[in-house]
Amino acid sequence: MIPRNLAVTVAILCSLTLGMSLYLWQLRHREAANGPTMVVPQHVAAPASEQHEKVTMVIARDDTSTLHSQYISIPAFTNPQQRAEEILRQLLNIYQQKDSLHPLAATAEIRDVYLVDPGMAVIDVNSALVDGQTSGILAEEMTL
Repeated sequence: MIPRNLAVTVAILCSLTLGMSLYLWQLRHREAANGPTMVVPQHVAAPASEQHEKVTMVIARDDTSTLHSQYISIPAFTNPQQRAEEILRQLLNIYQQKDSLHPLAATAEIRDVYLVDPGMAVIDVNSALVDGQTSGILAEEMTL
């Protein structure tokens, strides 16, 4: 004979399983009725702005182990965080070109930039940027 507490436990577990199955079935039908959701692209282009500003960037050259300056034009932002993100994205685009003097992985990206204090920023990058980085103290210093 089966003990009473075991029979009650099995009955409760079976009823919970049935209830969860019905709930899952309801969720699937509700999701199917809503249709597919819009997929947001990972990279969002900078807003079109009539005003641009000229920015001086310091570009690393691995062949001569030097730094040189280059001018680029970016949209004029009033928010310093957006400006910093755009400058870093432009720098990353320069480094990801196939004829780059300091090549980085094509899948490397800047996720976000946090301006903590004047003169200090925290840059969130994905692991592809770190994994694709040339090893060595000089190359890493030139990237920073």
